[in-house]
Amino acid sequence: MTLSRLLLAFSSALLLQAQAPEAERRVPPKASAEFRKSLAALEEGKIDKAIRHLEAGLAIDPSNSDAYNDLGVIYFNTKRPDKAIEAFTLMVAADPRSFRGYVNLAYAFNLQKQYPESEKAARRALEIRTAEAQAHYLLGLALSAQRKNPEEAAQHFEIAAAEFPDSRAEASRIRTQELQASGKTK
Repeated sequence: MTLSRLLLAFSSALLLQAQAPEAERRVPPKASAEFRKSLAALEEGKIDKAIRHLEAGLAIDPSNSDAYNDLGVIYFNTKRPDKAIEAFTLMVAADPRSFRGYVNLAYAFNLQKQYPESEKAARRALEIRTAEAQAHYLLGLALSAQRKNPEEAAQHFEIAAAEFPDSRAEASRIRTQELQASGKTK
């Protein structure tokens, strides 16, 4: 799968918003045009042009959380994690109830080894949607990496196991380490 196709998959919410006049939130026409140009640039593999169009659209419509998400995904996939974190942070500022924004932040922070920040973002995502496996998995990773609350980390991995099969093994590893550290195993 090409980078542009991958990014387009992540851009589906923006595409629907830009094309659906009955959308709950009205996007200014000039911003919508810029967002469509961004998607076209992605289809052509012109990443820098896509970024410029997203930024132009956001200058017109700075509360468009979907556009911030698309920008963050582009930055993340082009190995600019600090810019991705900045975009995802603006996304949740524009929409404090954005589960996707907090999950993306948690993921980006985890990969940057900013585990306390990842923990905060994952916890916020779970406040919005308590049963989502992604957020449980990311919280388990953040807690495990910090060697913080190992039983809680294991519980989050167990919850995520249906969607993330390696989670169960991670939960077992954490519990085994705890038993060894407490001297309860031979």
